[in-house]
Amino acid sequence: MLLRRQDGWAPVYEALNLDWIDRGCGADTEFRLPQKEIVRRLKERAREDFF
Repeated sequence: MLLRRQDGWAPVYEALNLDWIDRGCGADTEFRLPQKEIVRRLKERAREDFF
């Protein structure tokens, strides 16, 4: 995420001086659900809303 800084853009961590926050490794693949699971949950929720 970028924030406006003067005439350009800067990463939010630098612009807000958030050096104390752990930025992680930059990938959320460990926490992302597989597409099949997302579709299954959406279908299940749609069925619940229908009845």
